[in-house]
Amino acid sequence: GATYILLARAIESGEGYTSTWVPGHPPHVRYPPGYPVLLAWVECVAGRGLQTVRLVSVASTLLALAAAYALFRVLLGRNGAVGCTAILLAAPTLWRYASAPLSEAATQALVVASLALGEAWTTRRGRGAPLLGIGLVLAALAFAFRVAGVALLGAWVLAAAWPREATDRRRRFA
Repeated sequence: GATYILLARAIESGEGYTSTWVPGHPPHVRYPPGYPVLLAWVECVAGRGLQTVRLVSVASTLLALAAAYALFRVLLGRNGAVGCTAILLAAPTLWRYASAPLSEAATQALVVASLALGEAWTTRRGRGAPLLGIGLVLAALAFAFRVAGVALLGAWVLAAAWPREATDRRRRFA
């Protein structure tokens, strides 16, 4: 987590996305810049400190839970969404990262929100260009936070290229 905080501080100070702890301050190449940029922005607004960084992770976790509920609601209906969200709330791994100064919580919020929008878009038989646009932006942001997010971009391309027949997915689980 310290690397993200140091990168955020470098961005805040105007040094750019540089490894300030390395002599000569070379450009940083190990982690994508999304999370440090978010931290820099939040610290500019809310003040510097580990509590502020933890707050970003807690807020991201709550957003991810809300997005998961929305996704489950589209797929399973209200009762299924409540049940699945309750299972998520009981997951120890979720809470392990909920306040850690790491990019996992923010990335998970972006990925799940993107998936929820994608599922809503496909159930509308491809109508709803705003859902598609916002979902793609969230997928791109997920990639900017963690390189593994590139798979989500690929999934969006496939979903747009080969739209499947939109049926009521809840019937699959009835």
